[in-house]
Amino acid sequence: MLVPERAVDFWHSHVLAGVPPPTDGTEATTRALAAVYADVTLGCSVEVPYGLVDVWRSASDAARAAKVHEKEASNRLRAALGDAEEGTVDGRRIVSLRAQTTSRTCPECHHKAVSDPFRVLRFHAPKEAKR
Repeated sequence: MLVPERAVDFWHSHVLAGVPPPTDGTEATTRALAAVYADVTLGCSVEVPYGLVDVWRSASDAARAAKVHEKEASNRLRAALGDAEEGTVDGRRIVSLRAQTTSRTCPECHHKAVSDPFRVLRFHAPKEAKR
């Protein structure tokens, strides 16, 4: 079995060298950190750089603001679409707001399925003109 060059590099640069890889924003890194630091030392405190806390808080605030902005834009699009299923720009479909349903079991109804209708807003990248 051939081992990818990245795996060999990781093995030599980090595992054998005892040097942790750089911390990034991937889910793999989040899971790895959770696994490595699964236990908590009660009463333990460490000094952290304020700049790192400031970057985290700024990013968190920006993400929260972006979510609010996205929700507002989504609602404005929903209002513009009304009961239409699709929205176009220059005659080309760009968004859709299609009806869907989800089924769930209702314990109060003695296990009868209950359908909840909702509409899903999706962006459709415009297809490039054929040459």
